[in-house]
Amino acid sequence: MFKYKKSIIASLVLVSSMAFAQEQAKCNQPEIIDYKKLMIQLITQNTKNQEILLKNFCYGLNNFRNPNLDNPIFYTQSKETLDVFEKNGIDYSLIRSKNHSLDLFSYAIVMKERYKDKKYLDMIEKEINKSYKIIFPTGKDVLTLKPTEEVEKAYFDKLAEKYKSKYAISRDIYGNSLVSYVILGNLPQYIESSFSAYGSKVILFQKNKDGYSPLHLMFSKKFKTEKVEELNNKILSLITERDLMKLKYKNLSYLEYANLLKENNPDFYKKLVEKFKNTGASGMKIDPVLKDIIPNEIDYIKKMEYF
Repeated sequence: MFKYKKSIIASLVLVSSMAFAQEQAKCNQPEIIDYKKLMIQLITQNTKNQEILLKNFCYGLNNFRNPNLDNPIFYTQSKETLDVFEKNGIDYSLIRSKNHSLDLFSYAIVMKERYKDKKYLDMIEKEINKSYKIIFPTGKDVLTLKPTEEVEKAYFDKLAEKYKSKYAISRDIYGNSLVSYVILGNLPQYIESSFSAYGSKVILFQKNKDGYSPLHLMFSKKFKTEKVEELNNKILSLITERDLMKLKYKNLSYLEYANLLKENNPDFYKKLVEKFKNTGASGMKIDPVLKDIIPNEIDYIKKMEYF
């Protein structure tokens, strides 16, 4: 009886494999021009044309991909586009960027920051519009990459909802998770969503390959010129003295590390010392020579020169 069951299972697996192979054979494997077409349709948020392209090709995690190109989904700009992907059975939360292994939400945050550089934005838009005119010579639009605040908020809210429901926590090539980019992007409203379905703040204290936890990134130099009070208050509300006890960077306790880089985020340091005054943080004296062992710039968004 057992052997009989095994043979049935083996037959079902064989039939299933053959059906899958036949389905794959029907797929129209896309050329680079198809990548560019879909990329442009994603930028223009033309959901009708997106659907047509998706149905013409076997667009999945293992298809519609080129070793030299990022998945076109990274040009997504709107919630409606994500809805189209979901409708077509694509789990976009599993897709990673080619060069840095970023998830879609982290990538969106990085690009939001990069687009603040007008010179960079103009350069990218020039290249996109060049491709647009070649592929759609009768097109009269001028494509812009930077979405409106309303469109961006709806898009980010949709991504936050998606990633909050996932149990897998992805890491980029530096070992950073989504919460690191939420912090560097100064987006306190998405901090808890980036903890994933585990809902645990423990990820705030997990170190990347360079020895930094997301909590260390609170002293990134970029915060010198940004309003970060809301972000500071959110992070402070999540951490306890016990959380900081074992958190070290090159044998420096977190409070010693914070003392050395306090000029990067003075508001956070002041509130940190006040909250943990019983630890002796307020009277702490640190040898300034130790500052030489800590890079004064820990912005991983700036490390990503090429996309």
